[in-house]
Formats: sequence, C-alpha cells, structure tokens
Amino acid sequence: MSADVAAAIDLLLTERSCEAVAAFVYGSVAAGRAGPTSDVDTFVLLARPLSDGAARELRTSFVDLQRRLGYVPDTDYPVELFTVEQVHTALTGAEVERAVKQSRSAEELGTGLAESDEVEILRALLSVRLTVRHSPRLDELTALAGQVLTRHLGTASPQLHERARRVLGIRQPHSTPAGGTHNGHG
Repeated sequence: MSADVAAAIDLLLTERSCEAVAAFVYGSVAAGRAGPTSDVDTFVLLARPLSDGAARELRTSFVDLQRRLGYVPDTDYPVELFTVEQVHTALTGAEVERAVKQSRSAEELGTGLAESDEVEILRALLSVRLTVRHSPRLDELTALAGQVLTRHLGTASPQLHERARRVLGIRQPHSTPAGGTHNGHG
C-alpha cells in the first residue's frame, strides 16, 4: 500500500507541475500504523511559492487523491507546502527553539505551539518517512532539523531526548516500514 501512495503522490505532483524539490509522507501511513480514519500526511518542498490559486488547486487535488486511496483527508491541511527558504527560516527561528525547550519539561506543548507550522516542519523532517521524491536539499534540511533539536536539548540525557521527541510528536518506530526510510533516502 505504501508504494501505491508514493506513486500516486508522485504522479499528482508531475501532473500539477508544481516544481516540487522533494516530497514525502510522514505520520501514521509512513509508520505503518494507518487506521480507518487516517489521513496521508504529505510534505512537499517547493523551489518557490505557489500562487494562491495554484496552492488551493493542489490542496484540493490532495483531498481528492486521499479519498480515492481510501483515506480520510484533513480538508484544512491535506498537504504541507513549504519552500526551501521557509523551512530553513522556520528551523532557525525562535518558535522551534521555544517548542524544543518546552518539550524538556512539559507533558505536552501548548495548542498554538503544537499546531504551528514551525513545529510541524520539525516534526515532519525528523519523523519516519516514506520518500516520494528525494533531493539533497531535503537531506540538508533534515540534518539541520536534527542539529537544531540537539543544540536546543544540549547535553540532556537520552531519556530527556526521547521525552522531547515524544512531546514534539516525532514518530520513530522500532522498525522502518517497507519502502519507508527514517530521515534518509527513499
């Protein structure tokens, strides 16, 4: 099923000609834990921003695609669309630093912080993934996300690092699903 999802997303991106630098699926589908009400968490890294109309059309296409594949799309956020520059800015910004530091001592992040684009970017890049389109830029941004997490956690114990990942919602399965990768090439 994972290969079908990746192939369908790749075809959609090709048909839409949206200059996707890279794309991957994360969340329950990538971790092999999708249930009857799961959506397909998809992250598309763009070379440049899409027009509002093109972004709206692409989101609608992702809603339709998820339904065709038998998933229940999040109609508000059927796909995460970010440029390379937006991802870099988010990872090096104060919001991610605040979230990581809060994850050291809190059982959960505040709702606004947990649902911020910045935290979603960090979560997506560091969680298990099913790569749809690979690129060296994706590898660079994934490495940066790992460095940011490590820098803000400092010399904390492995238990604290694990707790922070859990609080941040970073999924790391015990084994990688077929066709998936953890923070690497597809």
